[in-house]
Parts: sequence; C-alpha cells; structure tokens
Amino acid sequence: MSNSTYARLMEEAPIHLVLKLDTSEPMEIGAFVGTFTSLASEFDRYVRERHPDLKADTQVFVKEVRSGSIEADMFPSLMALGAIVGAFDHVLIVEDFVRRWGKRITALARGKQEDQPKTKAELRDFSDAVQAIATDPDASSTLSAAVFEDGERKVKAAFQFHTPEARAARDRIEEYKQE
Repeated sequence: MSNSTYARLMEEAPIHLVLKLDTSEPMEIGAFVGTFTSLASEFDRYVRERHPDLKADTQVFVKEVRSGSIEADMFPSLMALGAIVGAFDHVLIVEDFVRRWGKRITALARGKQEDQPKTKAELRDFSDAVQAIATDPDASSTLSAAVFEDGERKVKAAFQFHTPEARAARDRIEEYKQE
C-alpha cells in the first residue's frame, strides 16, 4: 500500500480509521505528530499480538485542518502470507482494534487494572495518544472505524474521550513511570 494515493485508498480500502481532534487552542507539533504515530504503532502492536499470522501497514493522510479541528484518515492494510486479508475479516479486525483502544484509554483514565497498557512502549504510545487533548482546556479525540457503502461513510465502531479523561490517563501513566 505504500505507493497508494488517497483517492485510490478511499475507493479500495474495505475500512479505514478516522481520527478527529477537536481543540480549543493550537496544538504543539510534537503532540500532533505523536497522536498519529502512537495510534499507528498501537495498531501494529495489536495485529502482532492478536493476529500473529498477519502483518500491518498503516498510512496516515491528514484530510482536513481547520480552526479547532483536525481530521485524519488512516488506512490499515493487512497482509497474510503475501495475500490481502479478506474485506470481511479486515473490517472485523479494525473494528475490534477501535474497541480495544477505547477500553485501554478508559482503563487508564479510571484506574482499572484490566485492559491497561503494561509495557514501557505501550505506555509511551498511550501517553502520546492523549497528550494533545490533555494539554487543552476543552478538547476531544474521536477514533472511528468507517466503511463506505453506497458512497456514504458508515461508522462501524467509535470511541471518544475528552480533556478530563486524557488528563487522568496522562497522570496514571506518569504514576506508572515513577514506579
């Protein structure tokens, strides 16, 4: 998928991830980049852990930037022994990833032990994922898995968190780093 254009991916991809960041203040560029790279890294980790026979490759396209909002489309491709994974399985895997990602951020924010990231790399990725929202007084982040059916985007799974949850997750991650 590395040589694909945005238009071609929109036509051919069975499903894509949409990340929308709504902020009230400008976002620091490191936090901006970290948000996307951490999500792609977490998707790759998820595929390695849950589907070891597959290989993930995710391309990120920033679709729209306007005052207070950034929207990016991410196209996660999955390869199995040199062949592309079937569309139905691809959709199920990406939907499950969105749900798991949401559970993990919620677990961090609420201090629940189950579903929390455990390794240093995971904690770093989740710290990067929440940083831009945690530093804004009134922000939100929405990750959704979407397909196009009859020319319309249909959301199959979604998760949203706001500044208070991001701050709680960030603080919990800092506690773990101190331990």
